[in-house]
Amino acid sequence: MNKSVQNALNDQMAPQISGLLTDTYKQVQSMPEMMHGIMLMNAANTFSEKMKGTYPMMVLQLKLKFGEVDLKSEEYESAIDDIVHDALSKYITNLPAKGSKAQKDEDDYYGDDF
Repeated sequence: MNKSVQNALNDQMAPQISGLLTDTYKQVQSMPEMMHGIMLMNAANTFSEKMKGTYPMMVLQLKLKFGEVDLKSEEYESAIDDIVHDALSKYITNLPAKGSKAQKDEDDYYGDDF
C-alpha cells in the first residue's frame, strides 16, 4: 500500500474512531472503572468489523481519488487494526503491541493441558 492511500485511510478513519471512543468514554463514566476498558474495546471492535466490511466500497473511493489503487484486503484490514490500536492506546495503556495477534481460540490460549 502506498503512503498516499495509507494517509487517506488514516485521515478518514482516525477521526471517526477517535470520536466514537471519546463518546463511549463519556458514556461509561457512571459504570465501575473496571468496565471502561471493556466497553471501549467493544466499541473499537464494532467499528473495526464494520469498516472491514467496507473494503469494496473503499477501494472504489480510493480509485476515484487516486486512479488505479493496489490495495489488498489484508492490507486494508491491517491498516484498520493500526488505526484502531492507535486510538485505543489513548485510553488503554497495556494494549498488546501493534500487529500482534490475539489468541484465536481456547485451545491456543489454554494449551494442551486444559
